[in-house]
Amino acid sequence: MKEEIRKWKVIHLAISLGVVILSTIAYFYHQSMGNILDASNHTFEWEYGTLLSLLFILLIGQWIHRRKLVELRTGEDLTQTIKEYRKALIILFAGIEAGSIISLSAFVLTGFNNLFLYNMIFVVYLLYNRPNPMKVINDLKLTGSDGEEVRKAFT
Repeated sequence: MKEEIRKWKVIHLAISLGVVILSTIAYFYHQSMGNILDASNHTFEWEYGTLLSLLFILLIGQWIHRRKLVELRTGEDLTQTIKEYRKALIILFAGIEAGSIISLSAFVLTGFNNLFLYNMIFVVYLLYNRPNPMKVINDLKLTGSDGEEVRKAFT
């Protein structure tokens, strides 16, 4: 189980680091090159259209993640459940990462700073969702010896 948890941490670190690196590249690209599109007349459409699409992507990712968790809670074997939980985590991380990349793309195209701030919110949310023992125990609704086993595996 420790090996599986190590995989979760590596996946989370890789995705988080990738998003942070892309954010840095997008910011400095925008600083040096400026806007790609002249969207000054369409501020409302770009900002709110992007925000709505980001919220939609995040909600879809959360919904799929929750459905996967419901399926996992019916499992009997803890080690198999822990292995399948990785898929649910990847789905959650993918939804957050997709929203971040879309907001970065819109920022690079238009130069609206609010779109970069949306990306930063996604980065903080991604970092907040790092795998930890309490999150796993709460997500899988583990009790007793299973919860203790998960706690021990994280140390």
